[in-house]
Amino acid sequence: MGSQRTHETLKVLVTGDLVAVQPAAITVRQAETLSVDLSNGQVARSEAALLGASADEVLALVGVFNFKAGSVLAVVTQAVKVAVLYGQPVFKVTATRLITPSTMFDDGERRLLAYLSDALNPTGTGR
Repeated sequence: MGSQRTHETLKVLVTGDLVAVQPAAITVRQAETLSVDLSNGQVARSEAALLGASADEVLALVGVFNFKAGSVLAVVTQAVKVAVLYGQPVFKVTATRLITPSTMFDDGERRLLAYLSDALNPTGTGR
């Protein structure tokens, strides 16, 4: 297993169809950045300038889900620690968010997006 770095929180900045994700606790001028293009689902890693104060904080990335009209990034926005397992914290997700592209989804994709939203909703099907 390769080395893994985890962070308490992440910063997410959405600019049109581009989403930039960085660790929130970074204090250097440039940080490792994950870029997601919601128009085509491309994900890239690079070094970039720190995201500003307008960036939202999230706790985790769930994943990128590809649709015909574009991709959707699912993030965890709230969680509570419920246990410790082998010295590592275990969290219960209490809120999620879907970040969608600017393109319009057709009726079928809107239905799939509603299913995805419900599946990730801790108070809905996803509980």
